[in-house]
Amino acid sequence: MRRNYLHLFVAGLILFWGAQGQAQNLVNNTGFATDLSGWLDFGSTAPGDGTRTWNADDVDAMPTSGSAEFTVEEAGSQIGLAQCVPVTAGQTYSYYARVKFLTGQTVGLARAMMEVAFFPNVECSSTFDGAQGQGAVIGTAYPLSDTVWGGIPGNAAPGSGFVGSATAPAGTSSAQVRIFVEQLSGSDVHSARFDQVVFHNASGVPVTLMQFDVE
Repeated sequence: MRRNYLHLFVAGLILFWGAQGQAQNLVNNTGFATDLSGWLDFGSTAPGDGTRTWNADDVDAMPTSGSAEFTVEEAGSQIGLAQCVPVTAGQTYSYYARVKFLTGQTVGLARAMMEVAFFPNVECSSTFDGAQGQGAVIGTAYPLSDTVWGGIPGNAAPGSGFVGSATAPAGTSSAQVRIFVEQLSGSDVHSARFDQVVFHNASGVPVTLMQFDVE
């Protein structure tokens, strides 16, 4: 019997790519199909600071789905939603969202943000210091439009490769995924719509060399 060692590097790559493509989105109600269920208010809840509403506008123009619309009108205020999801310490997570910066607002005075904060317990409390996020200034990073959906980070879309990335520090049990609009200055009304919010484990399956015997 002759022993041949076949290093299945290509097969390992296929397995790795397959695992990446099938990574589970940890966010519930990622596309706001009919409402904002599964999400909690994030940022200001004071009357007059802004509003959170469901909108029938959908990134893929699906008549059976919609988006989350945030409106803010007080300098320094944040209006948005957040969701707590389980994560594993040491693992790297990718995230992105689609966002539309609506017309009729003052250029450069507000920004849309997607942010991830890690926590040592499953309830997303007792936070570690800091949070990691990606954002775009309304009317600066993207032109104002009632039809064009941009991305956070820039050009983010399914399969685009343009995603945010964050690694859960030691001791992490959960992460809070946040989407919001923040007023940078002034008191004009600003708004943006969010859809297709994605947060998933990007660590994947390591590529390994395999061998077996053949006659």
